[in-house]
Amino acid sequence: MTRRDGCLVWLSLVEGLGFVRTRALLDHFSGAEGVWAAEPAQLAEVVGPNLAERMRAARDPAKINDYVSSILKRGIRILTLESEGYPALLAETPDAPYVLYAVGELSLAQRPCAAIVGSRSCSSYGARVASEFAAAVAGAGGVVVSGLALGIDTAAHRAALQSGGGTIAVLGNGIERFYPPENEVLQREIAQKGLLLSEYPPHFPVRRWQFPVRNRIIAGLSRAVLLPEAGENSGALSTAESAMEYGRECFTVPGQIFSPYSFETNRLLKTSAQVALEPSDLFPALGLAQSPKNAEKTPKTRQKSPALSKEEQLVYDALCAQALSFDELAEISALELSALNSLLTMMEMKGIIIRMPGRNYELNA
Repeated sequence: MTRRDGCLVWLSLVEGLGFVRTRALLDHFSGAEGVWAAEPAQLAEVVGPNLAERMRAARDPAKINDYVSSILKRGIRILTLESEGYPALLAETPDAPYVLYAVGELSLAQRPCAAIVGSRSCSSYGARVASEFAAAVAGAGGVVVSGLALGIDTAAHRAALQSGGGTIAVLGNGIERFYPPENEVLQREIAQKGLLLSEYPPHFPVRRWQFPVRNRIIAGLSRAVLLPEAGENSGALSTAESAMEYGRECFTVPGQIFSPYSFETNRLLKTSAQVALEPSDLFPALGLAQSPKNAEKTPKTRQKSPALSKEEQLVYDALCAQALSFDELAEISALELSALNSLLTMMEMKGIIIRMPGRNYELNA
């Protein structure tokens, strides 16, 4: 790590500094090393006395070296905007983070990436669109980027992994924090098989304002962005807005005009987004070859799998026709509620079923 890299890491550790103030400091002092050399009074002219004092207190070379060594020993990479391995497409954006923390396969960020993002509360239709498009993109050699939130993001990550392809989760908190807690298993799997990225230090806590800020990174990594569903004022809209600012292509799918889940996606179809009716509609934007018209067009026949237990098969068969609620599955299966809850959790972890908002479940298409 160069001296300049170390100076950028120092700035990333000053709580409350943020991207905008960091950029102001770098511009004012002609780079990270100039910021390091500045006196507290000079820093205060740019960021105010409180932040200037925090910067002074954190400007300890020995502590920064120990911090970097500790991070690396835990298997976390630190990338600065000038580091080899920093995602090239993201680096082209005007507000690319100066420091990224990464766990997993860095080369995924250099491949053609498609962001698939949307509402945390989504319909089974939205989750199916996310799953099928993600599986097709990953299966064709692309990488699926999302934000590890519940709903659309979760469906996209899981489908990419299950197809044997790549996926990147961009976190709005530190990499060693698990949020949402329901996705701890998924986050660990992405760390092993995909890539986790965050601009925040590993133990940085969860704060709501960070998630819209994080969305610019999702857009910056991606050549195309797909919103399967987004309700009114959905946070995923900021991803689409950033993508269009960066000159990336934005897609969505038609939704029911009376559905609250499709309010914003239908509006985007009228104003700025391109319509996507099948996964291959994204491929030209990604530079991917058109896939054969087979898997995504062929009706799927559900057959009994020898890997399913008797109870799992009972739930599987019940969900073949349609999505069902927990209460409906309890009535059909006649299992004790605690036993059914454990069974559904295991089936979800195995990727057999998807949990939807309101404790509804459907098969993972």
